Amino acid sequence: MNNQSKFDKDKFHRQSWSQIAKDPKAWLCYAENLKHAADILRDNCWPRQRKSDDLIAARNDLFYGPVYMLLSGLAIETLIKGIMVAIDPHLIEQQKQNAKITGHKLVELFRETEITECKNDTDLLSRLQNYVENFGRYPVTILKQNMAKRANTRFCRVDLDKVDRLWKRLLGKIQQYTTEDE
Repeated sequence: MNNQSKFDKDKFHRQSWSQIAKDPKAWLCYAENLKHAADILRDNCWPRQRKSDDLIAARNDLFYGPVYMLLSGLAIETLIKGIMVAIDPHLIEQQKQNAKITGHKLVELFRETEITECKNDTDLLSRLQNYVENFGRYPVTILKQNMAKRANTRFCRVDLDKVDRLWKRLLGKIQQYTTEDE
């Protein structure tokens, strides 16, 4: 391969990255994949017909609740960032995301979406942020001082409905931007 064709390929990849990163549909698609994975857990671990005092459901609260909240937190974060990009495509710069949409500060990010906050949004978003930051890839937190946040976090089954309600509100907002150009 000569240098000219390598340059063209690199230019193509940079353009593709930018086009994808600026497309709210791309963010929506990825968020939906994460939410679908969370919903598979929800539907298998906490079926609607299961009684609240079921020992299997209680075990699932302990073992799978954090994974559900992690996936849901990532899905909601991705959806929020997609809304932010739809509102302001300049958040995607030449070859990187603007610092404003990096990180996992879900409460701060949510406030950029122009969606009116409901009473429980801040609490749920703060807890989802904790799951995203502290229940990710490792059996311990990256920073030792964050272990207390992890140890003091409890999953509650009411979170299942809270996450779904927030998801639907965010989904309605991003769909305002993704259906306009279809």
